[in-house]
Amino acid sequence: MKKLVIITGIIVYILFAVSAFIAIASEEKAAASQVASVTESEVQFAALEESYIVKTEKGLIVVADSNKEVLWKTDTLISMLPKEDQKKLKKGIVAKSRDELRSILEDFCS
Repeated sequence: MKKLVIITGIIVYILFAVSAFIAIASEEKAAASQVASVTESEVQFAALEESYIVKTEKGLIVVADSNKEVLWKTDTLISMLPKEDQKKLKKGIVAKSRDELRSILEDFCS
């Protein structure tokens, strides 16, 4: 009986250690992908032109050029925003400069 309790304890300990290791590895992978996506986003942002439309597409906030071609997608769900902001985004918000675009995105995406 003692051997069964000891073996069960060892198995539980091993399972706990493995699950902790997997959780740490997953967090590190998620953090690495966040850093990669920020870097990619910064590159995409730098390539933008001077006239933008901030709007919604498939429930997310996106940035489009003056031809309404999507240049950049955010991870921000419009369903998380107040109804008034959702209405504005559905109509589209025009940004006439990168600074204005950055300000609009900070308001909605932070």
